[in-house]
Amino acid sequence: MPYIPQVKNDVIPKINQEFVSLEAVHKFYNNYGKESGFGTREWSSRKNRDKVVVRKEYVCCKQGHWVPKKSVLNIGSSKRRRGIIREGCGAKLAVVRSKSGDKYVVSQFVEARNHPLTSPGRTHLLRSHRKVTAAKRALAEQLSQTNVPTCQQMSVFEVQAGGLENVGFGVQDLYNTERDIRSALLGQDADMLFEYFEIQQQKNSGFMYTMEKDNEMRQTTLFGCGLLSDESNESFEWLFKEWLKAMPGGPPKMTITDQDPAMTKAFDKVLPIAHHRYCIWHIVSKFSEKISALSYKDHYDEFKQCIWNSESPEEFEAKWADVVQKANLSSNEWLKDMYEIRERWIPAYMKHMFSAHMTSSQRAEISHSFFKKYVSLNNSLYDFVTRFARGLAHIRHNELDLDHKNLNEKPQLSSSFPMESTMSELYTLAIFHKFQDEHYQIGECMVKMTHEDEHNRFYTVERAKVSGARVRNLLVNKSSEMRNKLFKLASSVIDDAVLTEDRSELLEDALSSVRDKLCAMNLGREGGNLSASPGRMVKYERMELIVI
Repeated sequence: MPYIPQVKNDVIPKINQEFVSLEAVHKFYNNYGKESGFGTREWSSRKNRDKVVVRKEYVCCKQGHWVPKKSVLNIGSSKRRRGIIREGCGAKLAVVRSKSGDKYVVSQFVEARNHPLTSPGRTHLLRSHRKVTAAKRALAEQLSQTNVPTCQQMSVFEVQAGGLENVGFGVQDLYNTERDIRSALLGQDADMLFEYFEIQQQKNSGFMYTMEKDNEMRQTTLFGCGLLSDESNESFEWLFKEWLKAMPGGPPKMTITDQDPAMTKAFDKVLPIAHHRYCIWHIVSKFSEKISALSYKDHYDEFKQCIWNSESPEEFEAKWADVVQKANLSSNEWLKDMYEIRERWIPAYMKHMFSAHMTSSQRAEISHSFFKKYVSLNNSLYDFVTRFARGLAHIRHNELDLDHKNLNEKPQLSSSFPMESTMSELYTLAIFHKFQDEHYQIGECMVKMTHEDEHNRFYTVERAKVSGARVRNLLVNKSSEMRNKLFKLASSVIDDAVLTEDRSELLEDALSSVRDKLCAMNLGREGGNLSASPGRMVKYERMELIVI
């Protein structure tokens, strides 16, 4: 399905339209792209004998196809994994030099695209529509000279432009500009410093310096906030009740906080169904304060292994008792208290709760740190709210940027398995990369069936070629295997049957017949009047009916 931009006629290129320069062509086509909702880039060009460009093409940013390269995925690496942007879009604009040689004329214009266009609210995020102008670059350099961090420089440009969407570039572009400046000085900054020292020495004979030459040269969502006059139990109860009113989906399944007594009491009263976890980082970080220095040095690693690597409550309790005894800490009151509340912070007790790998409240702490850049104790309530809104606008803009990447980039796949391809279409880039890391490691796991009985099969799973890898035991109920097998068969038959009305009626009659016979079997068994032989006959008949 082709996508045709719906824009004003005067911004659409036309055959035989003339331009005074290639810069004017690029500016006009890029503006057309911005109004339409796509990015542009320069493409091929041809020159004459005098090295003058006589033909040039400008294309959509999604032109061409991605060519996979070896070892480019960085599976398991902290390096950024770039998504696939190019989708083979054929839209383009071509110009040729006029016979008089003083203008460029449009010779070809392909308007249709093979991909959806970017919404107006995200167009400013496309690369060709982002640029740090010379004036803003100069201001950024001046701000850097007064020790204003790059992230805070964006606040200046935001206020100046009336919003982040009007700045014309993003914070990463600003970082890239600083990188380019450093690159321009690469190999010269030492010489410049040498010259500076020389000049200082000429001005002041008492100035001394020595230099030796060396010739060797990688997303937290804020749902709401509240202003509290204190951190009492009553204040937290009010906050949580108001928060529930604002959240239409009902109470959360799980919360993570520190060990604040007032907050804990309020959670238990207002959110009694939600599982309240304590931040594991806050607890683990106190070990150095709560046990002796010698015990900490000799046994802290054993405590960590017990906390993080126990896969069941029973395993944790046995390991904890062993470490406490070896460290002679049976009388330590803090350890006793932490053991009493183990179900609130030890991972082995919460494997039944989905938590997206979160075990601490550090994400909230990071949010606190972020907003402290905008607000302070000296702000009035009105000033506080307006400053807080600016900080929130930055967060929302970052979310918009991530949404833009998820819509315009496709992740690189590491295999030809259908599961990976399907998940790449369902997950965001960040979550897919986590899935991809896990999926990639499937090949390292060895599964072996050890034995089976009438009802179950028993397997062992371990990582191959990993020294000391833990062997895990799995039990698979045979009835679940049969259930899955029948589900797959039924799904396949239904997919075929719904194609026509005749097939659908045939399947409906067959399933109704099977249902009636199964009911008859159950009634017969309850009355003790049905022999084993008819049961087997009905089973085969059922399978035959489903296959039809």
